[in-house]
Amino acid sequence: MNWEKDVIRRTMEAVGEDTGAALDMLLRRLDGVPGATDAIADVVQAMAERHAAHAGELRAEIRRRNGGAEIIELEK
Repeated sequence: MNWEKDVIRRTMEAVGEDTGAALDMLLRRLDGVPGATDAIADVVQAMAERHAAHAGELRAEIRRRNGGAEIIELEK
C-alpha cells in the first residue's frame, strides 16, 4: 500500500481545508494497522520536539527584541 497515494492524498481531498478532520480520518484509518501505534507515537514525539524548538526560537527572538533581557514569570 502506498500511504501517500492511497491514504493521505485521498483523505486530504475528502476533507478539504479542515485539517482537524483530516487528522481524525487518518488516525481512524490507521486503527488496527500493525505497527500504526508505534508510528503515531513517533510522529507525536517529533511534533512535540518541533514545537519545543519553535518555542525556544520565539523566546530567543523576544530576548533579542528586549535587548537580551530575560523573561521571568510573575506570580499572581
